[in-house]
Amino acid sequence: MKSISFFKQHKLIIIFFFIVFFLAGLSIYKDYGISWDEKWQRDLGTLSVDYVFKGDRSLLSYKDKYYGPVFEMLLVAVERVFNLTSDSRILYFSRHLVTFIFFYISVIFFYKLCRDKFKSWQMGLLGAVFLVLSPRIFAHAFYNSKDLPFLSVFIISIYTLFWYLERKSFFRAFCHALVCGILIDIRIMGIMVPLFTVFAFSVDFLAQGRRENFLKNIFSVFVYCLFLVIFIILFWPMLWESPVHHFIMAFKEMSKFPWQNHVLYMGKYIPATNLPWHYLSVWIIITTPIVYFILFFVGLFADVKECILAVKEKRKDLYIKIRDGIIFLSWFFAPIIAVIVLKSVVYDEWRQVFYIYPAFIIIALSGVRFINDLINSKLKKVTSRILWQRIFIGAILVNIFSLLGFMINAHPYENLYFNRFAGKNLQEIKHKYELDYWGTSYRKGLEYILEHDKRAIIKVLGANTPVLLNAFILPEEDKKRIKFVETIDDAEYFISNYRWHHEDYPIKNKEVYSVERGGAKVMTVFKR
Repeated sequence: MKSISFFKQHKLIIIFFFIVFFLAGLSIYKDYGISWDEKWQRDLGTLSVDYVFKGDRSLLSYKDKYYGPVFEMLLVAVERVFNLTSDSRILYFSRHLVTFIFFYISVIFFYKLCRDKFKSWQMGLLGAVFLVLSPRIFAHAFYNSKDLPFLSVFIISIYTLFWYLERKSFFRAFCHALVCGILIDIRIMGIMVPLFTVFAFSVDFLAQGRRENFLKNIFSVFVYCLFLVIFIILFWPMLWESPVHHFIMAFKEMSKFPWQNHVLYMGKYIPATNLPWHYLSVWIIITTPIVYFILFFVGLFADVKECILAVKEKRKDLYIKIRDGIIFLSWFFAPIIAVIVLKSVVYDEWRQVFYIYPAFIIIALSGVRFINDLINSKLKKVTSRILWQRIFIGAILVNIFSLLGFMINAHPYENLYFNRFAGKNLQEIKHKYELDYWGTSYRKGLEYILEHDKRAIIKVLGANTPVLLNAFILPEEDKKRIKFVETIDDAEYFISNYRWHHEDYPIKNKEVYSVERGGAKVMTVFKR
């Protein structure tokens, strides 16, 4: 009776999880440094807002004009509404906070999506936990205003897709079109969801045939398509002039982004424009918790088996099984296949396709359900069934607490997570793959120098651009004390995050401070 009473209080459990998650985010959002792309993303938002409200046409000649601007415009709107532009430290704190809140909202929708799919609040909560306790995703949820907002809105768009399919009303079509418009205006690959929508509607139409609400359903999909086009253009100022032309140009540029540089992959520096076909797959494999992968492959087997059985038994729910299965499998596999076939330029691990990760978790949850059902069906003795269920639950809990422990110990560098497939420790992995490629650790280096060197002006040289950017998150009085120089001869301190330089530096440079994780130096300050 106590266990039954406990599970009746599931709403309190869910509320407790989301409160703890939110408070954790509020307590740590100021801990992260500034990532490589943040300034340029903010510039995109600023130019887009100025184009809309001031008629400033500088946006049309901006080098990254074809990036989706809608989330950056939101961030710029927040900083201007609350008058945060005078203090860059508070400004970037606000960006990190809003980006986290956006992710937080998406986790709520992910809980609801998993709950509805598996008809279980426990599975919904487990899906939310798996998403939050994915170290790299968690870290990016604060300072990555490109890939994480796209992941977040992708989740919401899939939820509104199934919400619309439940009842094809005009209001639901409008809401789904709104979310899809925002999604595409963050990243153009969001066009996947309208394709899913048309596919799912067609399957429903063919499977169910003519019904009393036939005309209403047809009109609802027309409403969806109409408002989708309106919202795409409305939230993307670059499309206001020649929308078709600029949309095509954006799609061409984003499908094969012209990034001319090298990445460290399997111990070798390789041009980003000439990556091996397995680059993306390997990065996903080595940076995803191994237990999640085991469950993913079990879930993949279970989903395929269920569809085969539905076909053999000619079950009435066949079309729904196939419809939903194709959507979730396409969500995960189609982008990977597209990158391989189109030879798209991807770099900085697999962050450009982070949006496929929720689909990965959903398939992994199918693995959880399959194993649980297998235990219930194969073990007739109650004691044996309970024992194996507890072992299974215990294995999942051990994995959850192990990941939580890593994230606490690694904070604020949860983005350094690798599993054992990558190597035995970060010192070994450092020579095969980039660690802090976005340079957020530079913040700690600058703070160390300022704390231990009290001179009015300190000359600093950084190995790459993010060291300059991280000065923006320093207090104003400290920011004025740092003078960045261009040559080593002029520098009093040299800082490196080891990007494009995985070897140690010559001993003649005196090391005074390092950020170390897993036995590896992630960022080092040298005093000359």
